[in-house]
Amino acid sequence: MVKATTRQKRGTSIGWTIGTLALGIVSVFLYYRYQHDVSPFIRHAGALGPIAAVILMALLCIIPFPAEFLMVIDMQVFGVWWGILWVWLGAMLGAWVTYLIAKRLGESFARRFVPEKHLHKLSDMVKRHGAIGLLMARIIPLIPFVVLNYASAMLPEVHLLAYLVTTGIGIMPYDLGAALIFLGFSKRWIEWIIAGGVTLVLIWLITLYWQHRHRHREERLKNQVHLNSQAQHPQDLQAASLPDTARRFRETRRRPLP
Repeated sequence: MVKATTRQKRGTSIGWTIGTLALGIVSVFLYYRYQHDVSPFIRHAGALGPIAAVILMALLCIIPFPAEFLMVIDMQVFGVWWGILWVWLGAMLGAWVTYLIAKRLGESFARRFVPEKHLHKLSDMVKRHGAIGLLMARIIPLIPFVVLNYASAMLPEVHLLAYLVTTGIGIMPYDLGAALIFLGFSKRWIEWIIAGGVTLVLIWLITLYWQHRHRHREERLKNQVHLNSQAQHPQDLQAASLPDTARRFRETRRRPLP
């Protein structure tokens, strides 16, 4: 069972890596598909351009639609670091609004966006590890961003402050990796592309380390609980061993002497 679970988790990590690459390809396609529609709108907004970029990103973080293409457009229009800043602020605004919507409209509405398996996975992580579990759910994108927003709001133990703090910290590594890769392609600096790739690989390695560490920790806790139960009820173990002792004694007496 443990080996099967390990294979499943490794498969999930590999699937996330493949999914990230696929999402990057889709983002490039969407960028070239919609840049003539979105880019002029943001460029011609003047001083309101950053506000428009933040609001657009927030809207894409509320509805289940890929927002990576808008990240590329923002970096193209405002430059890499300002673009990433507006992307981050938009994601934070979208996460906050999603939390309020889910709390306001109730669990029945939020369940439309949250598969049961994702809700159980997040609930288990939060119950076991608290805010750290919620942070790891952000850093390790095993659950889609929008789904995680709604799922977090459905859990009574997740409060708004912890939700916003873990969201703000958790999305930084991914945004940084995307910024470095975009900077490398735009400036044709292979070093930045490598740096961005290394950042994403580090996220994947953190995933494996965190899963490995907590899997072994859970096994140790289970063993400790088992040993404690044996120490608390030694008379039960002794009583359970009496029939075996009597049976072996009878078998010994029945054996013919040499």
